[in-house]
Order: sequence, then C-alpha cells, then structure tokens
Amino acid sequence: MRTPASVESINNSSVLHYGNARAPNDKTIMDGDMCLFNMGGEYYCYTSDITCSFPANVKFTPYQRAIYKAVLKSSQAVMAAIRPGVKWTDMHCLADWVHLEELVKIGILNGSMEDMMKVHLGSVFMPHSLGHLLGIDVHDVGGYPESINEPALINSTDKYSDERMVLTVEPGIYFINHLLDQALANPVQSCFINQVLARFRGFGGVRIEDDIAVTANGIELLTCLPRTVEETEAFMVDSPKTLSPVISSEKL
Repeated sequence: MRTPASVESINNSSVLHYGNARAPNDKTIMDGDMCLFNMGGEYYCYTSDITCSFPANVKFTPYQRAIYKAVLKSSQAVMAAIRPGVKWTDMHCLADWVHLEELVKIGILNGSMEDMMKVHLGSVFMPHSLGHLLGIDVHDVGGYPESINEPALINSTDKYSDERMVLTVEPGIYFINHLLDQALANPVQSCFINQVLARFRGFGGVRIEDDIAVTANGIELLTCLPRTVEETEAFMVDSPKTLSPVISSEKL
C-alpha cells in the first residue's frame, strides 16, 4: 500500500482522509451505509491513488444512486475534456458545474447555474481540489506555483495539462454539517438551497477517484474498476459481468 487505507462509511465518508489518530478506521460498517474506500498500491516506487464508493448492502438506495450518478457524471465530463493545454482549475470548475446541475435535478438546489458558480456554492459540496499530480509521491510535487484565492481552489494545482503528465481525477459530493450550516447562514448561498437538503444530513459523501495519464489527444485511463451503478452492484454480488472503462484508453 502506498499509504494507510482510508476506509469510511456513512458520516465518516464526509471526513477527508479519514483514518488517523484523531479519526481512526474503527467504526463498524452497518447495513445501509454508503462506504468510501480510498487506497492504492505501489509498484517500483510509483504510487497509485484510487477511491471507490459503494453501498454496504449491495443495492444503492434512491438517494445514494442519485448522488453517485452525479459524481460519476462529473468524472466522465472531466476525463472527456482533458488534453494537453487544458488548465486544471478549469477542470475543477467543470466538475463544480456538473455537481450543481445534478443537485438542482435532485431538488437540493435551485436557481441560475451562473449565479451559483459566482458564489462558489460548489465548494460547499466539494471542499477539496479535483485532483493532484501522481508519481513517486502520492501527492507529487511540481504543481503549486501560487496560492489561488478562491474557495476549494486554494490547494489545487494551477498547471496546464501536458502530455505524459499523470494525475488523479477525484470529484466528490459530500454533506458536511459545518459547511452546510455556514452556507445556510450565508444569504448569498442559502437562497439557492431547498429544504430537501435536510434529508441528506448524515449521508456522508461519495467520491470517485481514478488515475490518468495525459496523451497527445486525450487521456489513458490507468484504473479499470466497476464505476457505473450497474457494474458496482453486479461486482458486489460476484457477477461475471465484464467491466468496461469509463473512458476508452489511448496508448501513450
């Protein structure tokens, strides 16, 4: 393992990098929990960083399915857009846009997409960067020249994608009580939030993290895992169903 695994369920899945002395991996996974497992192997000193989210009892509930599909949609949109010359912060904004669009469809939010982006509402639900460089270190060096003075972009790499660059793509939607409370207390953000949000208190979060290499015309997807709802449910009941990558790989 490249680092200790982060194994989370229900509320703990909204704790970034859960699994340390202050937040140990010591909770019993219960029926109905949404689980988030963040881990990765190491090969010849090069690391991987992968996150899977799945229901403990095999079948997604309607709420779990809706949030999971929203995150998967943003992951697919970002990976389809990456190619040499694309700015990473633009990809972060794309993920935020898709998340907000899907949260409107679910009924949690309402209003103009442009207005929600202006008040950084996406950072309430994804308070971390979209991804990071990957190499000998899990969070590899070389991509943080200046601090970016925008919510959720402060720790984001400001690089442009370049051929043979290896990155993680890890969008997520989380329901973190103190961030939700701050947003509800802020008139410029609370005006977009519906009462439906209350049903997602205690949900935790969903993150989908894949590793990619940038190619001349797009990306090569380095992870091959069950990603759709159907693939995930089938895999958990030991189905022989063949897994298909989210994005077609292109050889370096």
